[in-house]
Amino acid sequence: MRTLLLVLSALITAAAISGCGKNAAGDQPLWQSNKNLLQQKTELEDKLRMAEAENTQLKQQVETLGNLGRDVRLENLYDIQSINIASSTGIYTKQKDRAPRLMVYFAPVDKSGDPIKASGSVEVALWNIAAKENESLVGKWEIGPEKLKKDWGIALMNSFYRIAIDLPENMPPKGDFVVRLSFTDYLSGKILTASKSVNEMNL
Repeated sequence: MRTLLLVLSALITAAAISGCGKNAAGDQPLWQSNKNLLQQKTELEDKLRMAEAENTQLKQQVETLGNLGRDVRLENLYDIQSINIASSTGIYTKQKDRAPRLMVYFAPVDKSGDPIKASGSVEVALWNIAAKENESLVGKWEIGPEKLKKDWGIALMNSFYRIAIDLPENMPPKGDFVVRLSFTDYLSGKILTASKSVNEMNL
C-alpha cells in the first residue's frame, strides 16, 4: 500500500512539473492541469499518512491483546452474571388502535449489578400458569442481535433493552402471567435466564 501510493505520488509530481507545450484543443489550461495533479499528490500523501497511523495502531492493539490471556480479558473486561427484568415489564392493554402489547424491559448485569449492552439474542416466552397445561403458553418470540441492539435505551439514570411484542387477539383478559427470558451472550457463550410475574394487566 505504501509503495503504491509513493509511486503514484512521484508520477503525479513528475507530470505536474515537466508538462510543457500546448494542450490539445478544448483541454483545460496547462496551469490548471498542473494544479489538479499537485492536489491529487497531496491527497495521496494524506492517505499514506492515515494508513501508516492506522497500521501503527493495529500493531499496538495486537501486541496489547497478545500479552493478555483470553480468560483474563473476558474476566476483567466482560463479566455478565445475570439478567435483570425491570418492574415496568408487563402487559399493556389500553393503547389506541392497538392490540394488547407485552413490554419487556431487561438488562444483562455484571457482578456489581451494572447493566451491560451485550451482543446476543433473546427468547421471550409468555405463560399463563392459571390456564390448562396445553393452553398455558401464550406465545414465544425470538429477537436476534441486529434487532436487539436497536432496542437499547436509557431512562432515569438506568440502561436497558426495551422489547415491544404484539400479543394475540385472543389474549385472555385475565390470568396469572409469567414472562420468561433466555439471553444468549455471543461473546462469552453464556445462556442466562430470568422470569417475572406480571399477574395484572397494566392499564
